[in-house]
Amino acid sequence: DHRDLHSFPTRRSSDLCWCYEQSLKSMGYSVVQFQSSRSLEKYNNHFFWKAIRKLNRRLPLNAHIRVHNQALLTFAKNEKPQVVIILKGLYVEWDIVLKLKGMNMWVINLNHDDFFSRDPNNVSFIQRKAISYYDHIFTTRELNVDEVKVLNPRVSFLPFSYHPKIHKPPKWNQMDYKKWKSDVVFVGTWMTDRWKKLEKLVRALPADYAIYGRSEERRVGKECRSRW
Repeated sequence: DHRDLHSFPTRRSSDLCWCYEQSLKSMGYSVVQFQSSRSLEKYNNHFFWKAIRKLNRRLPLNAHIRVHNQALLTFAKNEKPQVVIILKGLYVEWDIVLKLKGMNMWVINLNHDDFFSRDPNNVSFIQRKAISYYDHIFTTRELNVDEVKVLNPRVSFLPFSYHPKIHKPPKWNQMDYKKWKSDVVFVGTWMTDRWKKLEKLVRALPADYAIYGRSEERRVGKECRSRW
């Protein structure tokens, strides 16, 4: 009986983390989850704590991060998984990784964002310091492999895949077609450099554009909005 411990942020269907869980279960693994917001919920729910995190390099206060890590350690001791999968690991400290390994658990980091991103929401000094201590690193960005090797030679490229129950051609009716029809689709987090490139594309190629992702509603430019 294999048990995998995941640091999953959500349980929404079609969410990437949910897909990992479903894929592992379909292969016969038993999966238990530790929420990545455990003991840190107030940083998502209250303006004051959101502001504190923003001022503190996008991180919760050290004391709260420590409580979070201790909760993870306690959870692992109780569940006794054979494999611990940390997704991104922005708040997981290096000594916690060592303690998990000390309990005969295989501890890996699976990151679907850039380990060396300039976006402070995707990286942290805690994550960077812990990289060397993981049993293995999996990255969905092929360019990261050689970069991570400097810190941890046990690294592999893991390309994105799909969940066949969700990611499949839809059955459309005429109303669906009118609602969702588009010539160009952008899916991803809205960032300034991406906005500039898309604005340039819109000016060069008049078409129907669809934009999906975080923050697109408030940051889409006027050229894109006219075609959105």
